Amino acid sequence: MHFEVRKNGALVNAESYLKSKSLTVYHYSSGVTKIGSGSWGWPMANPAITQRFGKTPWSWRYPGGSHTGIDMVDNTNYKIYAPDDGIYVRSVQNCYGVGLNYAAIDHGDGIISYYLHIR
Repeated sequence: MHFEVRKNGALVNAESYLKSKSLTVYHYSSGVTKIGSGSWGWPMANPAITQRFGKTPWSWRYPGGSHTGIDMVDNTNYKIYAPDDGIYVRSVQNCYGVGLNYAAIDHGDGIISYYLHIR
C-alpha cells in the first residue's frame, strides 16, 4: 500500500504524522529502523517499508524525482486502519485505462491521508 499525507493540498512527509515505531525497512540499506515522530497510529499492524518518502533509490522514476509517500506491506494482516479520526472517502480513479483503487480520510485542518493500491 502507498500511504501519503497532504496538508492544504501540498505533499508532506507522512512520517511526521505517524508514531515512532521500529520497522524493517528496505531502502538504501535494509534493516530495522525507527520511523515516525507524530501521534497517529500506523495504517497497517506490522508493516515492512519498501520505499520511504522523498529521494529514494527508485524515485528517479517519478516526476520530480521524489517519492510522494511511504510504501508498506504487511504479510500477516491485510487490514488497513485509519491512523486518526476523520471522514472516510473511497474512490476509483482511472489511471492509464486501469482503475486505481484508493481511499482517503479527511482529518480536518486541511489534512488528508491517502491509501493507494488497495482492494
